[in-house]
This record gives sequence, structure tokens and C-alpha cells, in this order.
Amino acid sequence: MPRRILKKTVLCFIIFITSLTAQASPYPRCGSISEGLQTLLNRINNPNVNIGVVVKSVATGHVYFSKNGNHFFAPASVQKLFTVSSALVNLKPDYRFPTRLLMTGNTHQGVLHGDLIFQFNGDPTFTQSNLIQLVDKLRAKGIQQIAGNIIIDDTAFNHIPYPAGWLWNDLSFDFAAPLNTVIINRNRFGVSFIPARRLGEKATIVPHLPPHTATFINELITTRHVCPLTILSNANNQYLVRGCLPRAYGTEGRALAIRNMQLYTKNLIHELLSQRHIAFNRGVYYAKTPIGSQLIASYQSKPLSHIIIHLLKHSDNLYADALFKKMGEEHFHIQGSWENALNAETPILTNKAGINPSKVHFVDGAGLSHYNAVTPESVSRILNYIYREPMLHNVLIPALPIAGVDGTLAGRMPMLARGHLLHAKTGSMDGISSLAGFIKTKHHGVLSFVIMINNVPKNRAPYIILENHIAEFLATTGGC
Repeated sequence: MPRRILKKTVLCFIIFITSLTAQASPYPRCGSISEGLQTLLNRINNPNVNIGVVVKSVATGHVYFSKNGNHFFAPASVQKLFTVSSALVNLKPDYRFPTRLLMTGNTHQGVLHGDLIFQFNGDPTFTQSNLIQLVDKLRAKGIQQIAGNIIIDDTAFNHIPYPAGWLWNDLSFDFAAPLNTVIINRNRFGVSFIPARRLGEKATIVPHLPPHTATFINELITTRHVCPLTILSNANNQYLVRGCLPRAYGTEGRALAIRNMQLYTKNLIHELLSQRHIAFNRGVYYAKTPIGSQLIASYQSKPLSHIIIHLLKHSDNLYADALFKKMGEEHFHIQGSWENALNAETPILTNKAGINPSKVHFVDGAGLSHYNAVTPESVSRILNYIYREPMLHNVLIPALPIAGVDGTLAGRMPMLARGHLLHAKTGSMDGISSLAGFIKTKHHGVLSFVIMINNVPKNRAPYIILENHIAEFLATTGGC
């Protein structure tokens, strides 16, 4: 089992077992919410850890508890609550991303006397299989040769794939895949590391990519012992792999980001056309779709109301950032950018959710930037807006992870699984742990709650367990 997966498995097991022990009452069940939460928080003895908590009634707005509610915290993926709610309001739940295959000129005897255009629009769900379906439409229409150019239209979003504040050493990995107008297989690829037969020899690296798409500099040595495996990359799809691969572990796999999607897409389209014996002798270029182009075929994504289920349940960063830039593009009718996406989102947060714009500082949609900052009170306000706005209530809340059931909360708080008592968004980065959502309680109706923890040590399990205990306490307290 790969080391990273093993670590996550052990951590999830510890959290699961500790959650079960919560049934032995690690907190007072008969006191007030305020007293009980303060008792739980007092058990954290690390003065360097910053904790913010806000608990409110969604029915009355009554504040049951607030600690550091107006202090700024790094939100991590809890920020997706703001992105998704704003996207649903801006784009509407039935919005679909179109991807089109078009042409100029005309066809005669199997020859397209004009250009073939692949028009992408930032669909985060688009896959290589969907692209193959479009290419197969050419053969179905009898097109066997293209006399003009191949044009790839990637102009829906601007060409700045990363916002400010992302860590450079994250950029090689799938969770930080670059956001382009062209999204295929979530702009990620798999790579296998195969140990050599002899110790001290280089391992074999097998990327699952079209030919000539990426270059690997192999400094990965087969060993008996364990040492760090480091992967660095640049915007030319060059990857440096350095470190040790224990022979006893066998073949290991990683999911990496495709840093240069333009190079990847050109090679992939070239490969797909060649495999189908569709001849073309001219170039592959990036440009805007020519006016008057004729539609050959199109692919429509599932509606936004469906897309957000994967986004929220699995905290997909690329999905969130694609919705973010799409808001900017659709709202202002120009190329989507990090800046105009925020300008499209801010009026919703301010005018509809009642959030003070000085209390939120966002630069992306996923929450991955270290420049993002928000107060727990602002998170509480977006939660209460989600709950009272009928469309968001009906579409967004069911898409949140459910404690003990699915998504990023599948292995947490199993005692809350029956009855689906807790729907919430998790947030996790180095030094950050957050949980925010809704909980059905025995004696206080439905509560919104926000837990934000910054400066979390490397041993983060006690802080995740604290979040679990707070939620379990809220579900059962009172009425004694």
C-alpha cells in the first residue's frame, strides 16, 4: 500500500475508533450549549492553535455560542460553500457546460475543405471518452480528411491557471491541477513507479499519457528502506522524480497534474484523429472560433445541480475553480478570470447573504490559496442564507457530505449517520482544519455550526476529533 494512502487509512481508523468512544460521554450532556462547548474547547492546551466557533439556530438566528467569531481564519475547502452557493444563484441549477465540434467551409467526397474547431468551455466533468465521442462524429459524417487547420478554442477563461497564494510544491499533484478552459479528465494523469529487480538501480516510470506529452527526469532509486519521494514539475510538462522506492512495496502509483494542457490537448487530438485514420497535413493552433462556423456535434454536461454533488462530497478543487471562473465569464460576458469571478460573487455575498465584504478575502474558488481569509461569522451567514433560500436549501444541502455516510465525512461521527443528522463541508490543508454545516438536534431544532482551526500541528487527529465531539455534543445536548 502506498505510504500516503497508508497514513490516511491509519488516521481515519483512529478518528473512527475515537468517534465510537464518544458514546461514553466525553462531554456534559445536560448543560447548556455554551457550557458544554467551552468545556470541550478547554481541553485544547496548545496556546498556538487558533479556534473559532459559531453556533446558531437557523429558525430564529439565536446565537448559542460564539468564540473568535469576527477573527480571520484560513478556511481551506469550507470556502467552497461560498463558491457553490454563488454559482447556483449566478448560473442557475440547470446550467450545463457545452463543448462543441465545429467546422468552416464544406465537405466533399469525405474531405473537409475548411478548418475543424474544438471549442471548449471549462467543463470540469469533461473526459477523454467525451472527446472521443465528438471525434467519432466525424467518421459518422463520412469525413476522412481535413484540408484546413485544427483549431482549439480555449478562450472562455483567461490563461492564468493558478491564483495568487498557491504553494509551488503543490502544483505537481492532482489536487492542484491547473484551471484552463480545456479540462480533460480533471487535468490529471496517472503514473506508475515500478521498482528495479536489483537494489540501487533506477525504478521504471510509466506515465499514462499520449506520446510526447511529458518528460520525466528519473532519479528514483530502488532500495530496501523508506525515504521521501519528491516530485517537482514545470509548465513545460517536465517532471523530476527523486527519492527511494522500497522494493518490498512493489509498484506504486500517483495522480499528478498536467501542467501544460495546451501541449497535452494538441497531442491527444492528434492521436485520436490518427487512430481513426482521419488525415490532416496542416497545423494545430489555438484560436477563437471563427464567426460563421457550423456545428458538427456537441456535448452537454449534466446540470450544475448534479455537478455540485461531486464537488462538495469529494471537495474537488478543480470543479470549484471552474465554477468560479465561469461565474465571471457569464456575468460580465468576457473571459473568465480570478478577478471578475470574485466581482461576480461579491454582490451575492453582500446583498443576499448579508456578509460584510471587509470580512471576506478570497482569491480563488476552491480555498487552496493561502491568501484566503474569512471570519467564522461570515461562514455562519452563508450557511443561514443557504438554509433559508429555497433553491439553495433544496439543491446545495443534500449535496453536502453526510456524517458517517458519504464523501469526506464517510468515516467520521458514525453515531450521527442514522437519520442523516449532520450535513457539512470539511476543510483541510497543512495547518488548517475546518467543519461547517447543519445539524439536527434533539432539543434545539436545526443548528448551523462553524468550527475553524488554524495553526494545527502535524498531529491533526486531536483537532478532527474535537470537531467530531462538538458536533456529537450539539446533536444530543439539552433536555435532561
